[in-house]
Amino acid sequence: ELFRQKESLLRLILLGISRRITPGRLLDFGSNYGRFLVLAQSYGWEPFGFEPCQEAVEFSRQHGFEVRSGWSLDEVGFPDNYFDAVTAIDSFYYPQDPMATLKSFHRVLRSGGVLAMRVSNKRAVLGLIRRLTGEGSSRDRALSRILQAQSHSISISRLKWILLSVGFNDIEIISRA
Repeated sequence: ELFRQKESLLRLILLGISRRITPGRLLDFGSNYGRFLVLAQSYGWEPFGFEPCQEAVEFSRQHGFEVRSGWSLDEVGFPDNYFDAVTAIDSFYYPQDPMATLKSFHRVLRSGGVLAMRVSNKRAVLGLIRRLTGEGSSRDRALSRILQAQSHSISISRLKWILLSVGFNDIEIISRA
């Protein structure tokens, strides 16, 4: 299962956030079936979710979590300055309007709150795979199909510039697989 494969990474993210601020309200953008919400709760957070998949939303709600559903964070009614942390782990590829989504993250975060994101530069990934496997390999084509379903890709320097332009400061970007 995907969550079990990512669990150690998710624990590191929660520890990293908790080193920066005291646990409080946390919004998980792309909360899926709520496994990260359970993990965040075990670390002392009061987790909330945002998820477009209604089936996943209902599942999380049945397990006691407040998860709102929609295609835009602004349409679901979270108040300004409400969250201490927002996480977008492998889910920031899917919004149709990434800038509006970042502005929404900034709007719902309290002053001094933390935004934790994990994003991949699909162009860099594909370039590396092409160098390792040779142009046109079946593995390259399969990965291209998966990654092309993601709406956008971004470089580290561009991401930092965008985050600054939205109003975030004290930005730390870690570049590694």
